[in-house]
Amino acid sequence: MWVVAMAVATATSSQTWIEGEALRRSTWWRSYNTTTSHCNWPGISCNARGSVTEIWAVPTQVNWLLTQFNFSSFPNLVRLNFSSLGLNGDIPHQIGTLTKLTHLDLSHNFLSGELPLSLTNLTKLVELNLGYNHISSQIPCEIGNLRNLVGLNLDGNCLDGAIPSSLGQLTHLTSVYIGWNQMEGSIPLEIWSLKSLVDIYLDHNILIGVIPSPMGHLTNLTFLHLASKKITRSIPSEIGSLKKLVDLALDNNKLVGVIPKELGNCYSLRYLSLKFNRLNGSIPSEIVLGFVEPSFL
Repeated sequence: MWVVAMAVATATSSQTWIEGEALRRSTWWRSYNTTTSHCNWPGISCNARGSVTEIWAVPTQVNWLLTQFNFSSFPNLVRLNFSSLGLNGDIPHQIGTLTKLTHLDLSHNFLSGELPLSLTNLTKLVELNLGYNHISSQIPCEIGNLRNLVGLNLDGNCLDGAIPSSLGQLTHLTSVYIGWNQMEGSIPLEIWSLKSLVDIYLDHNILIGVIPSPMGHLTNLTFLHLASKKITRSIPSEIGSLKKLVDLALDNNKLVGVIPKELGNCYSLRYLSLKFNRLNGSIPSEIVLGFVEPSFL
C-alpha cells in the first residue's frame, strides 16, 4: 500500500511539474512571480492535487501565437478561455488532447487557418465559442460527435461550404451562431428537429432553399435570424407555433407571398424584420404593431 501511495504521489508531483513548466515556457505569465506555485497565478485554477483544471484570459493582452501554448501538458483541463487576447495563427491540432474539456472559448482573436478535425475529439464539450476570428474552412461533419454540446458559436469567421446535417445529432443544443460567414447551400432539415433550440443565428451567409414547416416544432425558440440573401418561397404558417419567439429577422431574402396572419400568435415578439423581400399584401391585423419594431417590416 505504501509503495502504491508513493507511486501515485510521484506521478502527481511529476504531472504538476510538467504543467507548471508548460505555463512558464508559454511566457504569457512572465510579468508575474512565476517562482510561486502556478496554481496561485492569475487565471489559473487547480484541483486538490495541484493539477490545472481551468485557464482563463490573463489580465494583459498577449498578441502571440496560440501554438506557443502546449495543450497536451494539461490532461485535467476542464475550462479554457483565451477570449479577446489578440491571439494569432492557427488553432493547433494538439488542442484535441484536452479530452476532459467542457468549455472552450477562443473568440474575438485573430486566429486563422482551418477548424482542426481534432476539435471533434472533445466529446465532453458543453460550450464551444470560436466566434469573431479569421478561420477559413468548412465545418467538419464530425462535429456531430460533440453530443454534449449546448452552445455553438462560429459567428464572424470566413467559414464556407454547407452547414453539416450532423448538427442534427446534437440534441442538447440550445444555441447555434454561424452568422457572418460564407456558408452556402440549404439549411439542413435535421436542424429543425432540435427541439431544445432557443437561438438560431444563420444570417449574412449565402444560404438558399426554403423555410420548412417543421420549424414550427421549435417551440422553445426565442431568436431566429435568417437574413441570407437567397431563401425563397413563402413564410410557413407554422411559424405561429413559436409562442416564445422574441426576435425574428428574415430580411434580405427572396421570400414571396403574404405575411402569415399566424405571426399574430407569437405574443412575445418584440422585433420583426421582413424588409428587402418580395412579400405582398398588407400587414395582417393579427400582428400587434405596438409590440414590434414597425420600421423593419
